[in-house]
Amino acid sequence: MRLAVFNIPASGHVNPTLPVVAELVRRGVQVTYYCTEAYRSKIDATGAAYRAYVGADDTLAPDEDGPTAPFSAMRQLLATGAGLLPGLVNDMRTFGPDAVVYDTMTPWGKQVGQILKLPVIASCAIFMIHSRNFSALKKDYGVGLQMALALPRAVPLLRASSQIAAAIQTRFGVPSPAWLDFFANPGDMTLVYSSRAFTAGAERFDDSFKFVGVSIAPRNDAGDFPLYALDGKPVVYISLGTLFNKQTRFFRDCITAFRDGPNTVVMSIGQTVHVSDLGDIPPNVIVRQSVPQLEVLARASVFITHGGMNSAAESMWFGVPMVVVPQAGDQSFVGQRLAQLGAGVVLRASAVTPESLRTAVARVMHNAAYRDNARRLGDSLRSAGGFVRAADDVQRFVGRHAGYSAS
Repeated sequence: MRLAVFNIPASGHVNPTLPVVAELVRRGVQVTYYCTEAYRSKIDATGAAYRAYVGADDTLAPDEDGPTAPFSAMRQLLATGAGLLPGLVNDMRTFGPDAVVYDTMTPWGKQVGQILKLPVIASCAIFMIHSRNFSALKKDYGVGLQMALALPRAVPLLRASSQIAAAIQTRFGVPSPAWLDFFANPGDMTLVYSSRAFTAGAERFDDSFKFVGVSIAPRNDAGDFPLYALDGKPVVYISLGTLFNKQTRFFRDCITAFRDGPNTVVMSIGQTVHVSDLGDIPPNVIVRQSVPQLEVLARASVFITHGGMNSAAESMWFGVPMVVVPQAGDQSFVGQRLAQLGAGVVLRASAVTPESLRTAVARVMHNAAYRDNARRLGDSLRSAGGFVRAADDVQRFVGRHAGYSAS
């Protein structure tokens, strides 16, 4: 069995796929995985064959914020795909895969499969926002108001996206995803790295959507991080992920909020902000450009997070309640869902102060209900089956469509 995998260069999208790919490779499946050089070593470690997107770099992953960011990302991803498709189609004709697995934010992945008339499997690493559950989101999360405010400024972006989609349709004979379903972009089968318990309106998704929970395997990436320093005091872990972390003021506010307090604070600041930008670092605060997230979450009492679906799911896996400070994308939906289910609280990024951070952390740390609810959601993620079930689902699906045995 041969599979081609397409992804964007973002940890929250790549990381959930790695245990699935490694398990498939272990079972004898031949996997070719397309991404960018920053993720080559991780992909190589699974046993898959890494392939670079020719002519692309890490800007493949949208990182804008603001109300029109989804529409700008849509245009960017369609334009990227239009440039990549000719080369990818040629590659796939040479490789001859039995099916395509694509991150839902790689429209070109699905389109390659459609052009070559292959089964397509979506890998959904974001909060599920789709026309099937849109009415539930609109009702509970105020999506309608957000869209009404953004649409006037988004019209030029939507027009540009439509023009690119039309050009792709004319040249390759395949559609682009409709704008309401653009980021969910389901396939013939869709792997959702969440549980039905966490997904708003989950009852509206049929069995082609496989809610497999968190795809977690040991990453062994502790390196020289001093895990021993996390013993003895409650740990507050802070991270804004890999795409939306250019937030010097936020990190400085965190240091001010928890300076010399009763907690050990671990702060992952990414590659753009430098430790020297943050001023004096007190003894109870550990600052790194990256940290071994799974190992830290296993020891954490509270996670201050941007609310990326992958980070939130890993936090739930360890039963860690969250303070969510959404930056962009689906993060406000993740935060609101966590608050709705009693596993976290949400702070608006524009309203963050040292005082609001201290208050929010104290609220979730000292009210046992938040941790209990986070653990309950973690149980739902574990019982969904994880990467082993995802690999089973992929093999069964491809076996039915390509004549392979599912065993």
